[in-house]
Amino acid sequence: MEFTNLLQSLKSQYQQKLPFVVFRLPDKHTHSAYLQKDDTLHKLTDFKSKGFVFSPFDAHEDTLIFPITESVCLEAEAEKNVAAEKLIKTTQPIVFDGEEKKFHNELVKKAIAYMKEGTSEKIVLARVQEVTSKKSVFEIYQNLTERYPTAFVYCWYHPQVGLWMGATPETLIHTQRTSFKTMALAGTQVYKPTNHYYWGDKEKEEQAIVTRSILNDLKQTENVTSVMTSATYTHRAGNVVHLKTDIEGFYNGKAETLQNIVDKLHPTPAVCGLPKTVAKQFILKNEKKSRKFYSGYLGELNKEREISRNIKSVEQQAYRANRFSTDFYVNLRCMECFPSEQKYNLYVGGGITTASNPEAEWTETLNKAKTLASVM
Repeated sequence: MEFTNLLQSLKSQYQQKLPFVVFRLPDKHTHSAYLQKDDTLHKLTDFKSKGFVFSPFDAHEDTLIFPITESVCLEAEAEKNVAAEKLIKTTQPIVFDGEEKKFHNELVKKAIAYMKEGTSEKIVLARVQEVTSKKSVFEIYQNLTERYPTAFVYCWYHPQVGLWMGATPETLIHTQRTSFKTMALAGTQVYKPTNHYYWGDKEKEEQAIVTRSILNDLKQTENVTSVMTSATYTHRAGNVVHLKTDIEGFYNGKAETLQNIVDKLHPTPAVCGLPKTVAKQFILKNEKKSRKFYSGYLGELNKEREISRNIKSVEQQAYRANRFSTDFYVNLRCMECFPSEQKYNLYVGGGITTASNPEAEWTETLNKAKTLASVM
């Protein structure tokens, strides 16, 4: 299918106020889409389901799914968006309210005081930055795919929920048969063409803490074995880089175990803090606005893969029992969209420690907002 035809199908779906999601995997050129046949709001009840999942930050809220049985699935190869080549040179004015800055700075101070009591090592605080744009939803989506080739880029819509877009660099989990992969991300620097980066002891230790936390979560999950980690390395995500450690292991391939792994991993330390339970309680109690789907997770659950004809019969039988794969991503670098008002709420945040400076943390949120707004 040609990409222009896919776009036309999406626009028609949107005009009819019918649910859809379109997305492109990291380092891939194919756009995939689920076009739900009616406007029913489906809630995920267990991990035996098949379809596209959209889950909020707060696990007490409903996780949604576009079931594959209730959707038309389409694919198309990407087309070059020439206009997006100039994105890196564009700027979107960020206008903020003085009271918003005051609230954020006071919240950072409150988090620092809270951590100094010994309750937590790190708390990730987020806020909403409103921007305006006259670009269409689908133009912004195309710009995101051009700007972030190594990210999972998506546009999700349900008339009863709203419209969201994003480009996330963080994998929550990828499964293939009985193996799984996840990652630990920490630290942020602006990308430099020279590829020379200096990571201080504080950033390295933060990365080590995040990695240990994930490994401990996996260790406490039944039917998970042979967990291994890579060396930590610098990973580019658009115009920024992070410290990254790859983590992989094996599980028994059952839906219940996969659900337990996801429940242990979500929310990740990169979007919540450490210890996660304490940090999450602080976030839910003190942040000004609900995160909704920001820092939740999304992606395909139990996608059926093609089986190679070259596999011998005995091996093929074993393969058929585990022929599904799951790809979930943490919903970072995202926005809640209100196209009819030309308004977009960008979700931005940063990790707070006892060494944090409130003014510097505010500036970091502005810089992150400018980066995301550059596609608009």
